[in-house]
Amino acid sequence: MGYQHGYLLAKEIDDGFKVVQLELTHDSHRDWNFYRRSAKEMLWPHIEAQYREELQGIADGLNAEHVKLDLWDVVALNAALEWPYYTKELDKRSGKNKSKAAAADHCSAFVATGSATGDQTAQTAENL
Repeated sequence: MGYQHGYLLAKEIDDGFKVVQLELTHDSHRDWNFYRRSAKEMLWPHIEAQYREELQGIADGLNAEHVKLDLWDVVALNAALEWPYYTKELDKRSGKNKSKAAAADHCSAFVATGSATGDQTAQTAENL
């Protein structure tokens, strides 16, 4: 599971990784190893076996296409939209304000419009 995803999208995943890595490290003032370590220690214990296999498959597919990302890079990349919330909370708890980006700037919510709504008006995820 996941192997074809990593293999067939290796170039695009590598491009996306470079963008996410730069943005997260710049905005949070934390190095990429922070995200890799957090992925391993904080996220991994809560990921079900089938998703663990899929994430490992993606990493294996990437490596087969000579993209040098490992499992922890893939797990950290997969959580890219969530990291700003996590680092903001860490900053809040520590009393330090390291992060530049507001967590709200990375919202992954959606908006339904037109025929996707009951009354043809726009509704945010909060109202659905």
